[in-house]
This record gives sequence, C-alpha cells and structure tokens, in this order.
Amino acid sequence: MRTVGAVLALSLSASACGALDGGSGATLRAALVPGQPAGSVTVAADGDPAALAQRLQDAITSGGGRVAAVVDHAAAAREAGVQIPPNTVVIGGPDAANTGMALFDPRAGGVLPSPFQVRQDDAGTTVLSFDSLDYLAALSGVSDVAVSQPLAEANAAILGAVAPGAVDATAAPLIGVTPVDYLLTVISDGTIAAAVADLQRAGARGGNNVLATLEFVPDTGRPRPGQPPGTPAPPRASTAVLITRPAVEAPLLAAAPTIGLDLPLRFVVFINERNETAVGYPDIRRIALRHGIPADSPDVVALAAEADKIARTGAGLEP
Repeated sequence: MRTVGAVLALSLSASACGALDGGSGATLRAALVPGQPAGSVTVAADGDPAALAQRLQDAITSGGGRVAAVVDHAAAAREAGVQIPPNTVVIGGPDAANTGMALFDPRAGGVLPSPFQVRQDDAGTTVLSFDSLDYLAALSGVSDVAVSQPLAEANAAILGAVAPGAVDATAAPLIGVTPVDYLLTVISDGTIAAAVADLQRAGARGGNNVLATLEFVPDTGRPRPGQPPGTPAPPRASTAVLITRPAVEAPLLAAAPTIGLDLPLRFVVFINERNETAVGYPDIRRIALRHGIPADSPDVVALAAEADKIARTGAGLEP
C-alpha cells in the first residue's frame, strides 16, 4: 500500500421496522441495542486516551506498518459545536498484509487498513475498540485464511504492545452479518486515476475534508481482447480515499460514540470482475444500525446522501 495524500451487509435481525430499500433492494431491520457493535472487541485500557492513541501509532510503525490516518473525532465535533468525550480512531497497519487482502479482492480497500478506536466511556474509563479478524475478513470478501493470516498476526502484535489482554478478548457475535449489500457501488466510464481525482475534489468541498488516499494495488492495466489463452491478467487495481464530514458526523458520535470505529467515510475505486472502474462505499445506514442508530435518523439520512453524492462525483455522474 502506498499513502498518496472490511464486503458485508448488516442485515440485522432485531425487532422489525419499516422497510428501507438500499443496495440491491434488501430490507433494513431495526437498529441493534447501542453498546458493543457486532463483530467488534472492546476492552478497558490503561492511561488517558491521548496517550493510548499515541502508543497505537508507535506500535503500528515499530512493526513496520504505516499510520494512514489519525482522526480526533472529539476535536472535529467541537469545531462543529458538539461536545463529546475523547474519541479518536487510529487507522493503520502493515502494507504487505493490506495489499495481500486487496489483491485477493480489490473491494477490501473499502475497509482497510484496520481501525483502532480509543475513547472515554460514560464512567470516564479509557476503552479500546477494534474489529475482529472474522469481521474484517467478511468485510473484505476474503475467504482464504492464508490471505488474512498476515493481517491477524500484525493486528495481534499491535494490540499486544498497547493492551495485551485485548488479543484474547471475545468479540461481539456477528449477528445477522452476511456478505451482501453492504458495499454500494457506482460504475464509472473513466480511469482509476480520474475517479480518485474526482473523489478528492468532492472530498475537499462543502464541509468535507480528505484525510488520506491509499493505493493498495496500482492500476497496471486490464485484460485486452485477443490476448493468447493463459495470459495472466493484471491484478485488479484498488485505491481508497478517506473523507470526513464533521458537521454531520458529530451528532452521530454524540448519539453512539462507538460509530467512530466506522468513521470517516471510506470510498474505494477498483476494477470489478467485469473490468469496469467502480466506486464502492459502505451503506451508511447499515453502519448506523450496527451502532444502535435508526437508519431513518435525519443525521444518518444526511450523511448517506452526502456519501452518495461523493461517490457519484467520483464516478463522473455528478459535477
């Protein structure tokens, strides 16, 4: 992975609510009870949140990894006029492990590198939250354990350096998680580079901020008609762009602090199985459900609409 600047649906089967069409028309169910999100691990940690966030960064880099972004959700929320307790997400990990996942399925760039969230809970305790390997593998569409094992080992080393007890902690069950409809996609007629540039442009206007652009697999071409049988196909390109919209994210973080694990917005530009340029992005409503926020909450609707607009701009369908 080169710094230039998990694929699944949460079809959550709690008590039924009104149908909301999204993705390929699947019905969204009621939000889970707020608390520990499905597929995540949360443990108490020593020290204040700022110190733990720094230790995470040090653990990532000391193991040869790269810190892709550090997002201080609390500081961004304050600038938007919303006060929340300390809440920071550190996104990073080893290039080789992340690239291996993206080579297996280029959509993996929509959820990697791994996020590690540090926050202060209602009791004033510093807590560390992260996604389990099973959850990340499902998000990434990676079914081969040999491919995901390097990421498992790298994340275990990072966690062992900052909170040893977290390595063996039990993850919340993957309630209702299936690899369908989580990643929304828009098809572009342009190149990978053009779509990335358009995403960056959309992410730098109207209250948005581009945090990072991450190239997992470079665009080295696509299969061409007339090639001899057996000619190896070039690896499918995958580049992610991380974009934040603090004014809309802040009230969501106030309502459910754990949602900081799934923010900022992630967009992945990749070559799909039909050799088309695609822009993928998680369905914000399904992320909200994971954290106990109703999908029809006005703030969820607003952030989902902005994500749609950014993705369509990236695909060249909107100016």
